[in-house]
This record gives sequence, C-alpha cells and structure tokens, in this order.
Amino acid sequence: MPMYECEHCNALYWYAEKSNKSYNTTEPKFTLCCKGGKVQLPQLQEAPRVLYDLLYNNTPKSKHFRDNIKAYNSMFQFTSMGAKIDRGRSQARGPPTFILCGENYHLMGNLIPPEGNIAKFSQLYVFDTQDEIETRMGEHHKEIHEDIVRELKQMLDDNNVLVKAFRMVRDSLTRESNNTIKLRLLDKREKDGRRYNLPNTDEVAALIVGDFDINKTDRDIVVETQSGRLQRINQLNPAYLGLQYPLLFPFGEDSYKEDIPFNKGNQSGSKGRHEVSLREFFAFRIQERTFKAKLDLMIKDIRANKIFGRVCAVVYTIEFQKRGLPHAHILLFLHKDDKFPTAEDIDKIISAEIPDKELDPEYFEAVEKHMIHGPCVYRRKEDVRTINKYGVDLDSRYVVPHNRLLLMRYGAHINVEWCNQSRSIKYLIKYVNKGHDHVTASFYRRVTADAELDEYDENVIFKDHENLEDVVRKASVKESMFLGWFEANKDYAKQGH
Repeated sequence: MPMYECEHCNALYWYAEKSNKSYNTTEPKFTLCCKGGKVQLPQLQEAPRVLYDLLYNNTPKSKHFRDNIKAYNSMFQFTSMGAKIDRGRSQARGPPTFILCGENYHLMGNLIPPEGNIAKFSQLYVFDTQDEIETRMGEHHKEIHEDIVRELKQMLDDNNVLVKAFRMVRDSLTRESNNTIKLRLLDKREKDGRRYNLPNTDEVAALIVGDFDINKTDRDIVVETQSGRLQRINQLNPAYLGLQYPLLFPFGEDSYKEDIPFNKGNQSGSKGRHEVSLREFFAFRIQERTFKAKLDLMIKDIRANKIFGRVCAVVYTIEFQKRGLPHAHILLFLHKDDKFPTAEDIDKIISAEIPDKELDPEYFEAVEKHMIHGPCVYRRKEDVRTINKYGVDLDSRYVVPHNRLLLMRYGAHINVEWCNQSRSIKYLIKYVNKGHDHVTASFYRRVTADAELDEYDENVIFKDHENLEDVVRKASVKESMFLGWFEANKDYAKQGH
C-alpha cells in the first residue's frame, strides 16, 4: 500500500487520508496531523535509560515489566480514576466488559491521609516515605518485582518535575510539621508551548503556607494538607496526563494547555482561531510513530555492530499490510571482504530451525511467537522438535529464516535472507520499490584511512511518469550541498590546504 509523508511534520499517511479530495492527484496534501504546518509542538524526549531498557530490552526482567506495565504505572500515579460504573451487567459469558456511564475523570485527595489511614496516590510522595516501596507494592507483592519499583522510584525522583514538587512538600513538612501547606500546580506557563513542553519545578508548582483562597485559582490544582475532600482535576491543566500516567510522561512533560499558538509562518492572515485545540494537540501526538524509530535503531545497530559484516549501503522502503500494520523491506550491501562464501558461513548468521526448548527457552519462545510461517527452501537439520500452533504440530519447515541476535533484541518478525545471484538481486530491488516512487537509501564510505563518514542520505522526489535516468541528471540532484562539499575538498586538496 502506498505511503506518503506530511511535508511539515513527517507524519505517515495512506493516500486515502489526503485532504485534497481531487481525484488521482499526484501531490496529495495532509492536514490531520499538523493542519498543514499550523500545529507545531516539541518532540517528546527519549525515556530515561532505566525506563527505556525496561521498554525495549528483551530480557526476562523487561518482558515482566511490559506484561505488568499497568500495575507499575498505577503504583506511581498521583490521581485516581473517577466515573459512574455500571456493575449490573452479567460477566458470565464473553470477554470482560467495563461500562462507564457519563464521562471519565481524574480525582486527587489531600497531601496527608486521615489519621490511621494508609497513604495512597500522591500522598505516597509526601507521607511516610521511609516505607514508600513497601506501601507502593501493597497487595501486588507476588506479581511485582521490588528492584523494578526501586529503579522507577529513583528515576522519577531524578527526572520528574511533578514528583519533585510533591517532594518539596515532604521536605517542608519534615522541617515544620505544624505548618498548613498547600501545593498549587500551576496552569499557566511562561514559555512558548510550540517549542517547550518540559517545564522546571518552579513553573509547575508553588508551595503556599497559611491561608489561601482556593476559589481564585482559575484552573490551577490546589492540593491541601487535609481537607477531607476529593477534587476533580481539570483536563485543561497541563499536568493532567502527567499526573495519571507518570510512566508515559516520565519527565512530567506538559500535555495540552489552552494558549499554544498556531505556527505564525503557516497562517495566511486568518481572522479565526489562533490557538491549538485539544483535538489538534492529540492528533499531532498520535502521529508520532514508534515503528520508524525502531527501524532506524535496528539499521544503525546492524551497521555499527557489524552483525552481518561491514555495510556499504542500505536501501529500504516501508509499506502497510492489509490490517494497516507497517513493515519494512531492507536490502543490505556488504563490503566485498565480508561476503559469506559457504553454507557453513551463512548458517552462523541465519537460522531456519526450531531451537532446543530446554537449552534456550527464551529463543524457543521468540521463534514460536514471531517466526512460524509456511515452509521454505532453507536447509535444516533432521530433528523431531515441533511447535504447536492452533492445535497443529509444526516442524522446522515452518520456521522463517532469521538471525537469532536481531530476533531476541527486537522481539519482532524479522525475516533474513542471503542473496548471491544477480537475478535474485534484481527481483529484490523490484520488490523493494513496488508501488512506491520514494525509497530511502544510505551509503557509507571512508573519507580518510582512520575516519569513517557516518551516513549520506539524500531524498530525491520525482513524478510517476519521469524517467529515472533523467531524474538522476537533474541539477538539484547532482549539485546538492553535500556533494558540493566533496567537490570543495578536492579543490582544496589540490591547493595544499
């Protein structure tokens, strides 16, 4: 299925999602993501190392975390969910059903629990923090790992501005326990929301000692020491999502706020609305895809760690399956000295067999989950190992050829094939480019004996009817700034500089 890219924010689209409804246009425009460049938001930061490893590594610890991520998030959330729940429906048959009447909302209590009560939610950041880990784990002891809870606590203490604000309350109460303290989570930000979404603690919160009129706070969230009331959090406060989903927003990043202006460079004297709406904010955020980031990481991994040898060039394209899921076709061109000449050499990097479940249970599980398909022609050893899928015992004939390292590291279906015939290469090149007029190509070369140029990417856009040889001869292609830099180096080298 064809893939298109927003020219402003690089969001990925299907052709049918174009805003220009003219039939068979070759230059479609897309506005669902950023309204043609009018919506400009800062990109979210990469997660702190602790959380990143838990999310993306393929260790038993990481797998456990991902399987229980909802429980881990609930341990650290500041707010509870409020809603009118319909409990009258029978759950005897069919999938579990959770029915809400009306809207879902978030609630926050006081800074200190009533005497004799256990601290919950945001109170855990303030009250009785000596036993914080044990209290957070609560009744989840059997399903939750204490070392992960400790690592996440330390990560949030070090990075999350909302956590730091509540820790300020703890420290203030420790110094003067008789004080009546209120924590005011501020609604307004001084910095431009188009460029900044990571405020510091002073921008997020203020401590208030003594009396204070909470009715004059607009959309600020004022958390009192002890009032005995639950308050409903306004969804327009920038901290709304960060309070409920601390593991999705590990730095306490701002979510939506009302005063984010449109990008001025893309407004043409409009007299209408000038601020980003709630729908536009989330439409932009939803378009941030993880697939492309994971693909880039894998290609970088293959090249930097020489998983298959030295890579001279990479050509890849992304297309979508019928269910809308993306997948990539990648061609790797290896250095002439890193070709694998024999079948024994290839067997070292490509496997098409069921691994021994007793000797390597994690590898067996990965093959079972990701790499069972139809029979193919790879040579396999004679063995009696099978994998049961949907009640059918399948042997190694149904294992898709793969590389063990990539499979275990990325936990996805990654088919690896070795190509050494010109006819096969032509077929693969044709397959990579089928249905597309745009692919990504990266070429790597050495500029000196000791220094290696990281990467050379150049996007070339052309029409469906254009001849490729004519496209390559275009001045805009031949005279790019990057290639001009190489030519300049030649000239300066001749002059002795």
